[in-house]
Amino acid sequence: MIREKHRYLLVEASEPIDIGIDRAARQKFERELYAALRAELGEAHYFSVNPRLVLNTGNNSFLMKCSLKGFQSLVLAFALMKQFDGREMGFYTLKSSGTIRALKDSLKMA
Repeated sequence: MIREKHRYLLVEASEPIDIGIDRAARQKFERELYAALRAELGEAHYFSVNPRLVLNTGNNSFLMKCSLKGFQSLVLAFALMKQFDGREMGFYTLKSSGTIRALKDSLKMA
């Protein structure tokens, strides 16, 4: 069996987002984010990309995990999203890496 490879993305929003500290707020943000990505990618392609929220890194940035083959599609989907949670908002992919450790280290340097 071949192991699936992943990419991690550091994504920044143009406006502050409320990921929240408590579990309910995080789950609400995840549902809205996944629904927006599903709308951009399409239902079938969304599952091949397999995006997952990994870590909240600040008031307007977060880390995402996706499949290696769906990496470019996820970057494009974030670039095309112009509205989120009923607000005008853009998402920017700042950096990507094959390991989460490299992204965390780059956050410490900034």
